This record gives sequence, C-alpha cells and structure tokens, in this order.
Amino acid sequence: MADSDTIERLLQAIAQQQATTEKLTRAITEQTQITAGLVAAVAELLGEELGAPVPEGAQPVVANGEPVETDWDGNPV
Repeated sequence: MADSDTIERLLQAIAQQQATTEKLTRAITEQTQITAGLVAAVAELLGEELGAPVPEGAQPVVANGEPVETDWDGNPV
C-alpha cells in the first residue's frame, strides 16, 4: 500500500494537472474567440469584394432551428 508521502505527491500532481488544464482551456477559449473574429472579418471583406457587403448585425439564416446553407449573396442554396 502507498505511504502518505506518495499519496500527497499524487494529490499535488493531480492539482497541478487541473490548474494546467484550466489555463489551457482559457487559452483555447481566447484563441477561439480571436479566430471567430478573424473569420467574421474575412467573410465581411469577401462580401465587400464581391459587391455583397454583410449588413451590420446580420444573423445567420435559420429554418426549423437548423442553419440553412447559403450562397455568397446570403440566398438559401
């Protein structure tokens, strides 16, 4: 059976892994938000380039609670 020092080291390792996981989760969340902003900016620029700018505050097209696939002009496919 493991002695108390071994158990204490295991508990410390678990706590450290949990802290690391929380830091990584926050970093992934931040990177996801940055990526989403970049994707939105590229989509807006592409729309302007193609002569179909994205209106301010535009929402995705949804039917029956599911997103609808649209072409570059925002028309349902």
